[in-house]
Amino acid sequence: MTNADLMTTEVPVTLPDGTVLRVQKLSVIGEQKLTQEIGRRLHASYGPGGYFANAKSSLEFLAKAGMHAAYQQAVSELTRLTASKTLPGFDAIDEFRTTPDGLAAELYLRTRQTHPELAEPVIRSQLNDLTAWQVCTAMLEAFAEDHKRRSDGAGAPD
Repeated sequence: MTNADLMTTEVPVTLPDGTVLRVQKLSVIGEQKLTQEIGRRLHASYGPGGYFANAKSSLEFLAKAGMHAAYQQAVSELTRLTASKTLPGFDAIDEFRTTPDGLAAELYLRTRQTHPELAEPVIRSQLNDLTAWQVCTAMLEAFAEDHKRRSDGAGAPD
C-alpha cells in the first residue's frame, strides 16, 4: 500500500438519476477542511442576521413566555457567536450534510478531482429531502465498508 492509498480512497455513490460518482474519502486534514467548508456554507445559509435569524422563533418564544433571564442569556450567546464568527457546531454540520444543499456541497467538494466536469447545481437538482438522506447514508456506508475491507488484512501479525 502506498502513501497515496492511505491519503484518499474512492467509493462509488449513485445519484437518483443513476449517475455513479467516484467520491473521495479524504485524509484527516482533508476531512477537517471539508467540515470547515461545509460549516461555512451552513452558516451562510442562515442568511442576513446569521445566528439571530436562525434563532428568531426561539427568541420570540422566550420573550412571549416572559423568560427574561433565558432570553438575555440567549441573546448574549448569539452575540458572542456572531462577534467571534464561530462556525456552527459539529451536530449542526452533520445534520446539514443530510440536506439537499449540504449533500450537494459535500459531493461536489469530494468529486472535484474525480469528476471535474460536474457542477454543484447539477448534483443539487437531483436531491430532495429523502434522496439526500438516502445518498448520504449510502456514501457513509460505502466509506465504512471500504475501511473494513482495508482493515481486514491489517490485523496483528501471527
